[in-house]
Amino acid sequence: GPLDAPMVGAFQEQLPSEPFETEAWLDAVLGQFLPRLWRGPVPEIERRRLMTMAREANDASASRERVLRTALTAALMSPRFLYRLECMPGEEAVPLEAHELATRLSYFLWSSTPPDWLLKMATAGDLEKEDGRRAAVERLLSDPRSKAVAENFATQWLQIRDLTDRRPDPDRYPGIDERLLSSMQQETVLYFDDLLRNNHEIN
Repeated sequence: GPLDAPMVGAFQEQLPSEPFETEAWLDAVLGQFLPRLWRGPVPEIERRRLMTMAREANDASASRERVLRTALTAALMSPRFLYRLECMPGEEAVPLEAHELATRLSYFLWSSTPPDWLLKMATAGDLEKEDGRRAAVERLLSDPRSKAVAENFATQWLQIRDLTDRRPDPDRYPGIDERLLSSMQQETVLYFDDLLRNNHEIN
């Protein structure tokens, strides 16, 4: 064995084959993926520090893929990935930096990391303009992933996130079981999603 051909995942398919020199290849790959993992620009000195740590954690015979795995593991353990970091507030309120705003928008509307196109808008300065912010929000909402607003925000706001775990008194409310509670929750989620997606008025 092995009898089966090795499986190549979507991440591996994105890895470049060039440059061939290990150091340059690692730099290229981290330069491509770190801004996506850390949701914003990554200074060269931080990228180099990560590369140095990954090399020192492996012996000299380690493949470049193994060194990359070490670097990405460290990147995923970094506070920049685990937390949505923002500048520490001072005595006066200050506007969010463009990539911080992109992260807030994406996590509010998608409950997920910002897509590449939104990070590019932040880098280009488009989110600093009202029209750019509006266009970004409309594009995020047009994606099916924006249902996360209804599934997460609305269920917390309306206090029905744990609805399926509740057990009403069967003597006072006969026939209410987990299936019915789940249907009630989904009905509210779909109703809120339709209100938001189609811009209906709330009276």
